[in-house]
Amino acid sequence: MRVFTRVVERRSFTLAAEDLGLPRSTVTDAVKQLEKRLGVRLLERTTRHVAPTLDGEAYHRRCLTLIADLEDAEAAFGGAKPKGLVRVDANGLLARTFLLPNLPAFLADYPDIEVFLSDGDRLVDLVREGIDCVVRVGEPRDSDMVGRRLAVLEEVTVAAPAYIQRFDMPDSIEALDGDHSGHRMVGFHSSATGTLLPLEFMADGVLRKLTLPATVTANGADNYIAMARLGLGLVQVPRYRVESELTAGTLVAVLPEFPPAPSPVSLLYPRNRQLSPRVRVFIDWLVRVFGTLEADTDLSRDRIVLRETDGTHTDIVVLSGTGRALTDSRASRLIAEHEVSMTLLQLKILRELERQSLNISATAKTLNTSQPGVSRQIQMLERDLGVALLVRKTNRVVAFSSVGRTILAVAKSLLNQAENIDLLAQEAQGGRGKLVVATTHLHARYTLLQPFKALQKKYPHIRMFLFQADPDDIPKLVNEHQADIGLNTSDGEANNPEGVVCLAGDVMRRSAIMLPKHPLAKKKRLAIHDFASHALVGYNPKSRAGSVIARAFEQSGIVPNVIVQANDSDVIKAYVAEGLGIGIVPTAILDRHSDAHLHSIDVTDLFPRSHMNIITRSDMHLRNYVRDFIHMVAPASKHVAAKRQSGKV
Repeated sequence: MRVFTRVVERRSFTLAAEDLGLPRSTVTDAVKQLEKRLGVRLLERTTRHVAPTLDGEAYHRRCLTLIADLEDAEAAFGGAKPKGLVRVDANGLLARTFLLPNLPAFLADYPDIEVFLSDGDRLVDLVREGIDCVVRVGEPRDSDMVGRRLAVLEEVTVAAPAYIQRFDMPDSIEALDGDHSGHRMVGFHSSATGTLLPLEFMADGVLRKLTLPATVTANGADNYIAMARLGLGLVQVPRYRVESELTAGTLVAVLPEFPPAPSPVSLLYPRNRQLSPRVRVFIDWLVRVFGTLEADTDLSRDRIVLRETDGTHTDIVVLSGTGRALTDSRASRLIAEHEVSMTLLQLKILRELERQSLNISATAKTLNTSQPGVSRQIQMLERDLGVALLVRKTNRVVAFSSVGRTILAVAKSLLNQAENIDLLAQEAQGGRGKLVVATTHLHARYTLLQPFKALQKKYPHIRMFLFQADPDDIPKLVNEHQADIGLNTSDGEANNPEGVVCLAGDVMRRSAIMLPKHPLAKKKRLAIHDFASHALVGYNPKSRAGSVIARAFEQSGIVPNVIVQANDSDVIKAYVAEGLGIGIVPTAILDRHSDAHLHSIDVTDLFPRSHMNIITRSDMHLRNYVRDFIHMVAPASKHVAAKRQSGKV
């Protein structure tokens, strides 16, 4: 079985024989005897390669399970430690920096394991090349592999001093992209996508991508960095690769306040291969090695400090990585000997863990860190606080503990305060910042275009983002800090999360649309019974707009003749324009120029009133441009927004 599985994995009798230390003829004869004994053909042989038949694939899967079970049994009952060869592929510098310094300790614990370490950045066929696992930097792309996140590494933008002397040090992302800036990048050709990778910059939690002219291109990390040293352009690399150059001054950091997104380090191994004990212990060791790494990001430098000032009162101070207080209240009080310090990262992990329904893997992915890193941060916080925040069963998190839920509420409040501090700082910098609006397709298409144009003209340094979502999801997005403002439509009391405030906007008016030659076009006003004898092009009754209209017909005892149902207002207009029936649509979607071929009659009073809602968080500091934006969208909400900001609403 071992001979057969190795031939299948290597797709070659010769390579399998080399791996097993056997003559090729012995391997060939062993497979022939196996096929004869089983009475089936297991392998298809050509002059170029060997491939398993359908029976061979099925038998191979069973062999893998049996061999792994046998090795487990021998290790368990024989008392022997795992032994044999482990083949690993990793980038040379990555291996020299993180793996090799810790390798002697691993080999001391497992003296019967041999490690073959191949050096490469290239894509490898793990099965065909006989490699047990690979360590890669970057998002894994191979869906046939099992991926395990080991760590995240800080990325940095660097250039040579000669480059900076020639093109000047940029002070903003925009300075790189000017028509006459002259800035360029060293191109990096991705073997995975076949394209040049753009530069990336994190600004206010948003990843911005920028492609600059490139006069030279590399497809390997060493040449990529070497070109930067020669002053040929900007490059972005994991910080560990250029730490010595940054210290020596042969490379300098560029725009460190807008770092690239951190790069994940992942372990990959074949999905259909049963892991042997020696490979399992090696993978567990890799997880421990990288689990000791901390991503050096702003997220982990800032911290919340709870200081007991008089034995009974606890003061809250937000500190930067240098220890500078970011708040100006009570910062000068005397610090007693008891102090509990927790990072903003730990608090964000608690908040995100709740959002992700206690899924640690999803939490790690959202926060761009590793699963072991999340677990370790939680354990450190529990140790510092002296209480269990989570309830665990068989190494699985199943709930927040009672005290954990209380601390979670405090953590969310502290994070809100910290974020408001950041908003105040942005406002003090002359109106810089961003505005993220979560809304529906209707409002994105028809309501927000002009307010966005007006806001951009008044605040040219504000960056604006639209987040389209279902109406019922918008309050949740605002509450979870994924959006600053929400905009949706409701026809009654909304069941919004605690901490969310709804500012009532204008009534959403409705119009009946038809061709001018339609019989109802002769009427100035319509009654709801006028629709009973005519074909309708309507909304899907399961949608919010469709359910309001359907309910009104039902209450009036009318069964409308709906011949077409749609979810999109523009689709309804198109079908009405072809003479298929009458449509009932929001008046806001009608344009007097482009829809001049349609006749419209206001029917707002025939259906339940729907209002546009502007949604914010009750504890969010409303910056000047946010208040102006609310007024632009719904002028009637201006006084409400002012009261909300003053705490009266």
